[in-house]
Amino acid sequence: MEYKKYKWGPHAKFMVGLQKDLINKIIPFFKKYPLQAKKRKQFEFFCKVENMILKGEHRNLEGIEKIRLMREKQHIDSLDALDAHVQWGVE
Repeated sequence: MEYKKYKWGPHAKFMVGLQKDLINKIIPFFKKYPLQAKKRKQFEFFCKVENMILKGEHRNLEGIEKIRLMREKQHIDSLDALDAHVQWGVE
């Protein structure tokens, strides 16, 4: 996994302009071919928020606050993982 010391050769970019493409193409693709580690957690969070948007929960202050709290917890969890690496000396 060298890719010229992390300049990242093999990759693809896909732009999405419609919500239905997210639901029908992007989300199913990444459920079939899961991401790894931190990106997987970010994708799971993304799916939860997308589901809330589909239900219209983002259209009121309560829904926005719920998303904000979920995002904050996501951030704290990622910091906890980082702390574990620092604590155990993993680089």
